[in-house]
Amino acid sequence: MKAEAKTEESVVVQIAALRPLTVDELLERYVEVYGHESRSRNRQWLFKRIAYRLQELRYGGLTPRAIRKQQELATGGRLRRLPPPDFDPGPASNQPLVVAPKAPVAAPHTMVAVPKASVNKSDPRLPPVGTVLERCHRGQTHRVTVLENGFLYDEVTYGSLSAVAKVITGSHRNGIAWFGLSQPKSSDGKAVNK
Repeated sequence: MKAEAKTEESVVVQIAALRPLTVDELLERYVEVYGHESRSRNRQWLFKRIAYRLQELRYGGLTPRAIRKQQELATGGRLRRLPPPDFDPGPASNQPLVVAPKAPVAAPHTMVAVPKASVNKSDPRLPPVGTVLERCHRGQTHRVTVLENGFLYDEVTYGSLSAVAKVITGSHRNGIAWFGLSQPKSSDGKAVNK
């Protein structure tokens, strides 16, 4: 029992000893535990990989069942980046969840109803006034109308697309990019190459 506790402490001590190391020292340690050089010089990545390997050497790697499941997911599974709307990860989870989709997902953003109205001169990336932008987020379609001086979403006028994106997602977003309008548009609606 004491030997096992001492070995666990040894792994904890080894991992703690990695924290003050420089990138070059981490690269040397990487070669020691993996037997080959790393192509990465990213300090955080090296630290995590070495810490994982130290634990793997002490406690063993993934079970054969976990390896089979990993290979199954990597080869044939259709994956999605967002969890289902009813998923509750709990307070401790901050990692993205990858699950198989229940149904085909529509395009994340589209533009519809482009009228021959006035062109929005405030930003060349914005479509003409009156255009309705559509964006699917977490299974729900959101529609935003481009106004002369703002954007109409859910019967409220916002001063920027970023403000609309924040209301929809709950976090700060670049509204132009989130709605897929990153490239400037000319007066005829075509993308302008810079």
